[in-house]
Amino acid sequence: MQIVTGNENINKKDIGIALGVFDGVHAGHRAVMSAAVTDGYSAVFTFDAPVFKPGQKYITTTQSKREIIEKLGINLYIAADFADIHNLEPEEFVVLLKERYGAKRLYCGYNFRFGRERSGTAKDLENIAERHGIKVNVIPPVTVGGEPVSSTDIRKLLEAGNMPGAAGFLLRNFGFDFTVVKGNKLGRTIGIPTINQLWREDIICPRFGVYSSRVLAFGVWYKSITNIGIKPTVGNNKTSAETHIIGFDGDLYGTNPYVELIKFLRHETKFENIEQLKSAISKDKKNI
Repeated sequence: MQIVTGNENINKKDIGIALGVFDGVHAGHRAVMSAAVTDGYSAVFTFDAPVFKPGQKYITTTQSKREIIEKLGINLYIAADFADIHNLEPEEFVVLLKERYGAKRLYCGYNFRFGRERSGTAKDLENIAERHGIKVNVIPPVTVGGEPVSSTDIRKLLEAGNMPGAAGFLLRNFGFDFTVVKGNKLGRTIGIPTINQLWREDIICPRFGVYSSRVLAFGVWYKSITNIGIKPTVGNNKTSAETHIIGFDGDLYGTNPYVELIKFLRHETKFENIEQLKSAISKDKKNI
């Protein structure tokens, strides 16, 4: 997948562009992009972080988002400059897509908004694009289990620790790829080595607690146990993900292994001593 950023011109002769922020790349987003892929040379026109209002959290990191989109078969990833785009009037935006990228087909969700102060609707896009000889395919709501898929609901499910529910909307397990940092090495001293990843403030944090998980390390998936929280037993007040990878013996410091959360096992607990912590982790391993 080719990636272009900023204001770079592409101007392909026959290109279909899927429009959206696509945070999470959930089932609804996939439907929009799949329609573009089916029709020929495909692109996504999107914004990488940060574009949300202050305090609003992303579901995926930019790197994960790009990797997931590439697997869908998209040919071109356009990471637009938000400052360059957000004040355009709806018609100016469509003209830009035509002149800068050579858009012949556009794809969006039923609730797509665009242009200055998000003033343009999907219907506006159809009307404007028609004047410029561009076809528009508006994708209707996508439902899972009778419920419409939305990023807002996915965030709520994650905050409740409902990983199967979130996975149903995402069509994959929720995961993260934060950098592994050095911890206090307590796990290694008690025979349960872990990797530590500080939680990024711009990414939605799931309910604090212990999860069954799996980790992609050096191209291999491993079963694992992950604690999301502040590790109260050892007095750490920074939110982090601490993961014990079963059957793995290697050095991951400074790398970005992908960790998927599968099922909530228990609340984060402050134990009286390290032996109680060790015993709890041993029980957790039996429940994954």
